[in-house]
Amino acid sequence: MDTRVPGYPEYGERLQVQTWDVTDQVFAGLNSLTVELSDGWSRGSVGIFLVSDQVALLAQLILELADGSTEIVGTRDD
Repeated sequence: MDTRVPGYPEYGERLQVQTWDVTDQVFAGLNSLTVELSDGWSRGSVGIFLVSDQVALLAQLILELADGSTEIVGTRDD
């Protein structure tokens, strides 16, 4: 995985989305998703300018089950 995503997007104008195929990392039984958020282009300062003081994550895992159905597991219920 690229640890330097999303680069330098214009957050006020675009929604940055990253996708990864994690098929080989999901197994029957209990699985977990671990994410580390840190300062970068969007949070912290660039030169003398404070860009933002918040970090956020919205994630979802789309599971394609053996019977052909799909289950979506996300960080929010809506």
